[in-house]
Amino acid sequence: MKWLIEAQIRQLDGGPEDPIAGDLSLAASPWLAWGPYPWADNGNPRSDGLTWDPSEMYDPCHEHPGIPAIKKVANMLVAFFRDSVLTPWFRP
Repeated sequence: MKWLIEAQIRQLDGGPEDPIAGDLSLAASPWLAWGPYPWADNGNPRSDGLTWDPSEMYDPCHEHPGIPAIKKVANMLVAFFRDSVLTPWFRP
């Protein structure tokens, strides 16, 4: 996956198509990425403002997301896919 993502980055930066992966332009292929980054330091906001409240977690250790946290991440992902120029193929 790492090489596929790197090949798309190179092509989007103006480089040639990868001889193995083929055309990875956004017109021919979805945007490739590692995945979401939902980590935050509890109540200390990240640069984008994300925080996690202990009440959003499932267990007393506050390591596993509860229903409120799952809904929060799902809403963030839908907003990203709906609004990003990198995901023209997503239409909810």
